[in-house]
Amino acid sequence: MDVYTKLLLSAGGATVATSVLLVGGYILEQFMNPKYATFIALVVSAAINFFLQKRTFAGKKEFKGITLWRYAVATVIITLLNFAGHSYALDHRKEYEKDLPDELHAYYTTITRSIVAVFIFLTVSFPLRKMWVFA
Repeated sequence: MDVYTKLLLSAGGATVATSVLLVGGYILEQFMNPKYATFIALVVSAAINFFLQKRTFAGKKEFKGITLWRYAVATVIITLLNFAGHSYALDHRKEYEKDLPDELHAYYTTITRSIVAVFIFLTVSFPLRKMWVFA
């Protein structure tokens, strides 16, 4: 499978996982602190993403040993970077929210989750999985 096909399939899996992150985070933040909601949604999203990325990069090969360890390390790095990016956006809400149209202020946390997730996917997640985890 060529790199562009893997990129598209990986992005598809990331889209499903990110949808869980966004919807789950939005629902959870109705009941708890947005940072906690984000963290819980990230963990659930990472678990779903594990199965989807395994299918993209490892196919039907057994997924164990060093590859599983690398995937776990990469997932921790990716999850922590997502959490840190979103926490930063929440901590600086007043500074950034003013750039949004008024009708979008209520969705600030979902918007920032989306932006951070896309940025991390393109700059860290896909390259890390392609060049290290499943190399």
